[in-house]
Amino acid sequence: MTTRHKALAAGTCIEGFTIQSVVGTGGFGITYEALDESLGRQVALKEYYPLDIAHRDDDGVALSANAPR
Repeated sequence: MTTRHKALAAGTCIEGFTIQSVVGTGGFGITYEALDESLGRQVALKEYYPLDIAHRDDDGVALSANAPR
């Protein structure tokens, strides 16, 4: 797994999904194991996070665009 990604922390809740762990990373994003709170079951949750154009902010949650090169 690449260390260039700054993944969401376990326990982060987004739109009814609770992040549990990172399954994998790639050039376009991160795949998490998460709990779908409404269904009460495990799901794969994908976050679009293109490394060439985005970075995670210091708050550990938000993504921002990189400065043009």
